[in-house]
Amino acid sequence: IKNKDFLEIVSTKKKIIPFSTRETTRVLINKNKMLASFEGATGIKTGYTKKAGRCLVTSAKRGNLELVSVVLNCYDMWRKSTDLLNNAFNAYEYKKLVDQNNFVDFILDKSGEKIGVYVKEDFFYPLKKDEDKDVSLKFSYKNINKTVKKDSEVGKIDIYLKNNLIFSKKTYNIIDIKN
Repeated sequence: IKNKDFLEIVSTKKKIIPFSTRETTRVLINKNKMLASFEGATGIKTGYTKKAGRCLVTSAKRGNLELVSVVLNCYDMWRKSTDLLNNAFNAYEYKKLVDQNNFVDFILDKSGEKIGVYVKEDFFYPLKKDEDKDVSLKFSYKNINKTVKKDSEVGKIDIYLKNNLIFSKKTYNIIDIKN
């Protein structure tokens, strides 16, 4: 779904294609009922095989939260997919845990001056409404007891959710460090 061409194809409800050699047209209609019935639906695919039964892969986006549900061998795949997606949209929020426009930490140079540390990109993560308390940030720094130019890598930030690593990025200093 990160491929824009793919997402455009799977989210198209109807397409009229003219023949190059005739004056008639072909009309293609997407059988995915979720595109019309589920708020924010963006695709993806219906299917059936004898072994897998009725199958449906659905993507949907509300605000910044984008979800994918997959149901296999499911007679009532439309209702089940709707239930799964509604439950997930109700339970989760897409939260910004790291802001590239703010310092994530401070380090001290040899003189004791505070130097801001930042990351070069925002980090968002889907959290249940009460999971903020389970998020922890850990910083580690390289040897900064030497001259370090502005915007140099000085370490990294690791973000954990209930002791599971969910994000790790390099950190950079905001000013020159001269020791």
